Amino acid sequence: MLTYNQSVYLDNKELNQSEIKEKRVMLGSRVRRLGIVLTSECNINCIMCERKLNNFTLPRQALEQIIGFFPYLDSIMWQGGEVFMVDYFKDFFEQASKFPQLAQEINTNGLLITQEWSEAIAKANTRMIFSIDSTDKDTYEYIRKGARFEV
Repeated sequence: MLTYNQSVYLDNKELNQSEIKEKRVMLGSRVRRLGIVLTSECNINCIMCERKLNNFTLPRQALEQIIGFFPYLDSIMWQGGEVFMVDYFKDFFEQASKFPQLAQEINTNGLLITQEWSEAIAKANTRMIFSIDSTDKDTYEYIRKGARFEV
């Protein structure tokens, strides 16, 4: 189990900044920002979405390898489809939350956020990005097939 070590994070950040300043092509520092598409699955069927053309979910084993980057990251962006459909996402979200320097960003339609998830999100260094295509009920439900505006 990885734990937060401020010097590991700061040493990597300093090395990264100096490598960029020196315009190095090959970097010895670790990645500092990471975007992960967890799945193409979604609980709704938006008219413009092409993710449904690719049916995939990132294997848990792949995410277990990514955990090794958590001590070095400034930020991680979780994307889907709909990330809250991935049953093991909460495990990885909570592990990332143990690193105070690591800002998490979640892209979601928000329809699957439970009370339990709300509490976990509120405790973590998290920014939420909600996909909402209209403030008009009819337009919203036309675009976001299967979603209810009231929710």
